Amino acid sequence: MRHILPWLLVLASPVAFAHGDHQGHGELLDGLLHPLLGLDHLLVALAIGLWVGRLAGDTRPLRAPYLLVLALTLTMLLAAWLGNSIQLSDGLSALIEPGIAVSLLALGLLLARPAAMPPLIVFALLPVLVVAHGLAHGTEGSVAAGMAYLAGLGIVTFGLHALGLWLAPRMTPLLNGGLSLLMLGSGAWALL
Repeated sequence: MRHILPWLLVLASPVAFAHGDHQGHGELLDGLLHPLLGLDHLLVALAIGLWVGRLAGDTRPLRAPYLLVLALTLTMLLAAWLGNSIQLSDGLSALIEPGIAVSLLALGLLLARPAAMPPLIVFALLPVLVVAHGLAHGTEGSVAAGMAYLAGLGIVTFGLHALGLWLAPRMTPLLNGGLSLLMLGSGAWALL
């Protein structure tokens, strides 16, 4: 563990977080790359897929997990578009980054649980988490440059959700614990 912790802290560095100072110009390539290069987006998108995958494999199977992650992806894109279209107050804008940090902490804690949450809790919590990320994209300016950015963002985000769905039944306790720890460390670091 002592050999892994320094690497987790390096990976969780605020520089690795992709919100707030986006370097792209809102083109398709920027949208395609952001979910892969933004550690927060990568972790949250993958964790959402894993979490929904747990529901799909639970004793009360979720009938259409891919439709649920598609709906969550579209919700994030709608929040990004709305975040760009409406002027958020300074108070709300200031809550976006802490909201993303809290989403990392929440998903890290939920993945650490040995059993899936009741579906009602999932259906209430997941949209809130994806809206926080969508608003962050809407306020960072890339969305204003065009719908190509949103298209790329949506395609790769859905792909990460689908990867999480595929990985869910294959996750070992060690991998699951490592991902949970990485998310908790990243969320805690982002709150600093």
